[in-house]
This record gives sequence, C-alpha cells and structure tokens, in this order.
Amino acid sequence: MAYSPHTDCLAVAGGDGRILLLGLRSLECTEPRRLESGIRVLCFAGSGHLLAGLQSGAIVSISHQGVQLLSAQVSRKPFTALACSDIFGLIAASEDRQLRRLNPATMSTPARVDPN
Repeated sequence: MAYSPHTDCLAVAGGDGRILLLGLRSLECTEPRRLESGIRVLCFAGSGHLLAGLQSGAIVSISHQGVQLLSAQVSRKPFTALACSDIFGLIAASEDRQLRRLNPATMSTPARVDPN
C-alpha cells in the first residue's frame, strides 16, 4: 500500500499483479491493466506516478489515471523496498542485497556529476 499526498491517491496491490488506485477525494477507483509479475512494493514519485517493484525484478511506472508509462528490468531478484526522493531519485533494494539509485523518469542510473 502507498499514499500520494500530491494526488490524494491510495494504491493497494496484490501478489497477483493487480493494483487498485483509490482517489480519496472522489472515492473513484481505477484498476490498471494487470502487471506481468506479482507486486512486492509500491511508492509514489514526486511527479505523482506510482512505482511498483515486482517479483520479477522489474520496476513499473503507472500514472495516477492507471496508464502504464514505463517498465524496466532492473534486477534479477525481487524487489524488497522502494523509496523516492525529489533530491536523490528512486532508491530500490532487491533480494540480491543491492541498493540501486535510479532516475524515476527513465529507470536508468543517474549520470555521475564531477564535483570539480
């Protein structure tokens, strides 16, 4: 389960790849297309998009209208945690005990910045 203060949306997911998005102001429910793998973790990005870490090691981005925007195979192991920050981007942890820092818009590793 994840909550987005930006869109007043509650997301609830199950291991079967299904997500339910509930607009808390309107109490309108949206059920996006079923995902290709079981959902392990959810979090909202600063943009308001929902990010789902899957059993397959993929991360999927879903709009608050329920449209799948992006899917990227990031790990060979299931995800155990996702955290999103406007400053640091997406931090993803998986069962291979790796922490990954990703750009939530592209699911790629951010470019390193030379401090000099």
